[in-house]
Amino acid sequence: MKGGVSEGTYHAAIGSDALLHGEQVGREMGMSIWISVAGTNDHAIAHGEFIASTDDLQKVLKAFRAKGISVISIRNHTVGEHPQFVFVQFRGEGAASQLAKAVRYALDAQVGYAARSPGRD
Repeated sequence: MKGGVSEGTYHAAIGSDALLHGEQVGREMGMSIWISVAGTNDHAIAHGEFIASTDDLQKVLKAFRAKGISVISIRNHTVGEHPQFVFVQFRGEGAASQLAKAVRYALDAQVGYAARSPGRD
């Protein structure tokens, strides 16, 4: 994920597309996965939010659980979008590289890659 660093915190976002009441919406309207990471290489905190279709929700939750990432909340921000999306807020602590791998694992699980590659960290 390409992102940027501001005041020692890395921020990145990946947009998703949806139809909301017949209009195309994307990252600019909050349809995105975002993450912020701060700390040191040895001890960092990652916080963010995944957008997941209702079909992908269980994949994301299982991936976070498998990698020790805490799920803070599951909610929706909109009504009437297609596909229907929910937002999964998460938090993790640990080595920055392990947090990055955990988030990547959840991204891969969401698109089906992790299921095909069980050895991938």
